[in-house]
Amino acid sequence: MHRLIAKRSVHAAAVTPMIAIFAKTGFESSLAAALALGVLSWLVVDRLILCLGSPSVAVLCDGALAFSFLWFIADVMNWPFGLGELLATSAATAFLGWGWHRLLDRSAHEAAAEPAKKRPPA
Repeated sequence: MHRLIAKRSVHAAAVTPMIAIFAKTGFESSLAAALALGVLSWLVVDRLILCLGSPSVAVLCDGALAFSFLWFIADVMNWPFGLGELLATSAATAFLGWGWHRLLDRSAHEAAAEPAKKRPPA
């Protein structure tokens, strides 16, 4: 659960300003879109695709999911998102996903490398 909150926070901090600047929207709608993207990314990419594939595949899916989600939201909300702006925001999201999966991969290796603590004899 803490990973969901952390991923949402990262998306909110990094993607919200990009959406607000590129789409010329208010802070609240940009924050809502970034948080929804973070939840969707966590559910689809981290919980499903990362389990079935490698971190590289997950990073590509993070970018593709961000592109398609933001394109859909921009169309529904009538935001003036251009193709270059969509690509820049998706690339930033993919870069964040790369760092996120690299961090998760490192913490998983460190947890596996820790020796099991022995219990003292009773």
